[in-house]
Amino acid sequence: MTTRIPTPFSYLSAARAYAQGDDDGERQWLLPLAEAGDAAAQCRLALLATAARDYAAAQAWFERAAAQGHSEAQFFLGLIYIDGQGVPRDYVQARGWFERAAAQGEARAQSYLGWLYDNGYGVRRDFATARLWLERAAAQGDADAQFNLGSFYRYGKSVAQDFATARLWYERAAAQGDSDARQALRELGRG
Repeated sequence: MTTRIPTPFSYLSAARAYAQGDDDGERQWLLPLAEAGDAAAQCRLALLATAARDYAAAQAWFERAAAQGHSEAQFFLGLIYIDGQGVPRDYVQARGWFERAAAQGEARAQSYLGWLYDNGYGVRRDFATARLWLERAAAQGDADAQFNLGSFYRYGKSVAQDFATARLWYERAAAQGDSDARQALRELGRG
């Protein structure tokens, strides 16, 4: 393999390889960028490693990007610890990475924080805190958070039971293709 010098053209070439489904080509163009410290390239290499089930490489690239404050890498590190991909399952570690990403506005991390607090994984179970995180993610259009927030209103978890508000959140999630939200709407008699 020839060594490539990172240039702005490297991004275009990596994008072309991605569009053509050429993971090896994409990896070749991204590697010099990642090694030069580009957090976005590091995160993308980590995603390619995850798809190839090379969890050690994925974790290493995610950690390099996350150390630079890359919120998507921080989110995916949280997922690695939730799923136990190449590491022992660790909800406390996951929470730490989600908190870093959520502080930067990463909606998926906010949604997962809501899930952790709702279920008491790695934290003391706290419906009010769960709802706050879900509200932040739902406001950004995260369908999972919208569905879960709808369930909070449907069942009165840390809020007064409110079927109209539950429907509103279920409808938003369903509009994005969420099948659980469609089912919840049917159960509520509308959908």
